[in-house]
Amino acid sequence: MFWHLRCYPRAVDTPLGAVVVLIMNMIATQTRSLRATGLITLLFAVALLVCRNAFADPPAPANDLAETSSNLAVTISVLTNDVDSTNQLGILQVTPPSHGTAIINSNPAVLTPQLSNLFQFAAIQLSNSVKQVNNTNLYPRRILPNGTWSNSTVTDWIVGFFPGAMWYVYEQTGDTNFLNWAREWTAGIASQQHVTNTDDIGFMINDSFGNGLRITGDTNYRAVVITAAQSLTNRYNPIVRSLADDLLLPPTNFQVILDTM
Repeated sequence: MFWHLRCYPRAVDTPLGAVVVLIMNMIATQTRSLRATGLITLLFAVALLVCRNAFADPPAPANDLAETSSNLAVTISVLTNDVDSTNQLGILQVTPPSHGTAIINSNPAVLTPQLSNLFQFAAIQLSNSVKQVNNTNLYPRRILPNGTWSNSTVTDWIVGFFPGAMWYVYEQTGDTNFLNWAREWTAGIASQQHVTNTDDIGFMINDSFGNGLRITGDTNYRAVVITAAQSLTNRYNPIVRSLADDLLLPPTNFQVILDTM
């Protein structure tokens, strides 16, 4: 079989200090049109990992060999001995083997030192936010001038970002504190799976329950995601072939937003 590699461009010419400054500046930016919130900024580093040298230096893959008995699965850490000095490596897909099956497990790709530092920074910010909010029915929305969080209730469109950030940090660090926190703040959003009067259901449910399903495989999360998707279909117009935004206008008017197109 063949392993297909995907590279994640590093942040060339973007020192960690500059990343931190950009993150702090983004925290103060709360514009709905840009979908920017304080929570998004905890993962904003991902957006900074686009650079002009993304594919300048191809990776140097190495062969991997593993032996196993019949009907006994074996895990192969195929990226451990692969080298790329400029890009983050990850498995995109695998071709079917001649016998048996091959799957890509849910383990995250090995982080570069720079990404590790960014996730450590995000973990510190998140854990401090958990301590400050201290209520699983509240969700951080924006930073006040005194440095504290202004929180929203579960009906705000941004509620999925807080547990979503926790899921990502847990996935990369394995710290079970973030797993527990992610579960607690995700559970508080369950009621929104039945909401039909907003186009933001994907932000609310997929960032929270969707990531939980992807990372843990919890079938209870899957049921919530499916229900939320069914709720969103109420906004679909078969003539326009698009989802309506928050305003469901009477025919023949139909209003859309980039989020739903």
